[in-house]
Amino acid sequence: ELALEIATTAVLPKERRGVRYRGSCAKVIVIDCDGKFDQLRLLRVLNAKISSALRVVPENKREALADEVYEESMSRFTLIRAYGSLDVLKTLTALDAAWSGRGGAAGARFCDARTTHTTSMGDVEGDINIDTDVGGDDAARGTDQAPNQRLVICDNVAAFYWLDRASRKDHGAPFNIQRVFTSEARLFKRLARAHRAAIVVTKTTTGDQRGRGEYRDFLPVEWTDAVTQRILLEPSREDSATYGEYVGIARWDT
Repeated sequence: ELALEIATTAVLPKERRGVRYRGSCAKVIVIDCDGKFDQLRLLRVLNAKISSALRVVPENKREALADEVYEESMSRFTLIRAYGSLDVLKTLTALDAAWSGRGGAAGARFCDARTTHTTSMGDVEGDINIDTDVGGDDAARGTDQAPNQRLVICDNVAAFYWLDRASRKDHGAPFNIQRVFTSEARLFKRLARAHRAAIVVTKTTTGDQRGRGEYRDFLPVEWTDAVTQRILLEPSREDSATYGEYVGIARWDT
């Protein structure tokens, strides 16, 4: 849910035709590692934000404005499904190459990191391609997007941790767990520093069973050292939630 909120706010424009949407007008790349990123929920959240902003507009103009902002926002969103750590590494390498001007441009909204692109036109076989156009249609619309407004969200980067941990060099595996997460950390840092992209990574963690609110990061130290800001989300111990609701606590970890 946190990743959905961040993604929808980032792709929305700041303002359009006198209506304030309070977005960032940024290109957003989501790497879905466990297949749990809810695309339908993303569309519903985005539509809800647009409808809320358009309440100040006369009713007869809302539908046309909503369609325009929805299409513009989704043109900045790309979802890539990864099926293993190697897919994550390939995606990050492709992003670096594309943003460095070494890759071809292809506007894909929903991509399979293995072979298939799923777009509004259907399924097309091919390799991973990342949209490198930071002007294009946005410039034609007169939007307020800056070339360096980019956001990369990696949803559950530890999804393949146990598979990687079981993969050992003496069993013929090309990567061991240290090399995988060291490479991912290096590539994430390069995207942030060389291409000025904001990086948001989610993952599960192990908590303190005695209820002291502590946690233990099970990923290698190379990954832990690469994190600059950390937010811990944990269930609330208060019984204030009703059926079907979730009450959580978010806190900065220093």
